[in-house]
This record gives sequence, C-alpha cells and structure tokens, in this order.
Amino acid sequence: MTRIRSLEGRDAGLLAAIVEGISRLALGRPLNPTKVQAHAPRVMLAAFLSNVIFGSGRGRSAAI
Repeated sequence: MTRIRSLEGRDAGLLAAIVEGISRLALGRPLNPTKVQAHAPRVMLAAFLSNVIFGSGRGRSAAI
C-alpha cells in the first residue's frame, strides 16, 4: 500500500503553518493529519473549520 508522506516546513505552505500553530496552542503539539492534509489545502481548511464548529458545541441542536 502506498503511503502519503507528511509535508512539513515550507513544503506544507502558509495555511498548514497557521493550522499547525493553532493546534499547537490548543493541544500542545501539532497533529499528524494536518501534515498529511497539507497536500490538499481546501480539505485541510474544511476539516479544521468543522472541528472548530463541532468542537465548540455550537453544532448541537436544541432538541437533544
């Protein structure tokens, strides 16, 4: 099975550096999925935003 290498540093890009910085502030360490998702910046941004929204509790409905 082919593995996707993690992008780090300048290879990852500015958006990945911003997302890694925020995750480092929140969790204390960068996450490996962010380094792999750096191959597709739109996917990385969508995953990051959905985690922020659903992690904040604002995504819950009032009926639950």
